[in-house]
Amino acid sequence: MCSINSAEKEDIYQFGVILLEVITGKLITSSIEVEVLKYELERGLSEVASPIALKSAIDPSLHGTYTHESLKTAVQLTINCLNKVPGNRPSIEDVIWNLQYSVQVQEARSSKTST
Repeated sequence: MCSINSAEKEDIYQFGVILLEVITGKLITSSIEVEVLKYELERGLSEVASPIALKSAIDPSLHGTYTHESLKTAVQLTINCLNKVPGNRPSIEDVIWNLQYSVQVQEARSSKTST
């Protein structure tokens, strides 16, 4: 049972790397790049940072395609998946819930602007 949980937590980390690549638009080839990009996202989410700080860490081709709240949810999920302590990473159920929430926030915003 322990090895299954360990494998799941490693999969969650790898999924976090994929999310990081999608959000930043950068191909990641080393663990150092993961940490640098993760730090940029964390800095962008910090209370003292403006929305511009987070926007600067995001792939420019995504600008204008997301709501700020949806982006914040996806970025926080990415950061959580990349936690150095495997036991502190979210479960797959939490990952799915957060992704669904992010989509719902986006869809709610999109439906408000189209009416």
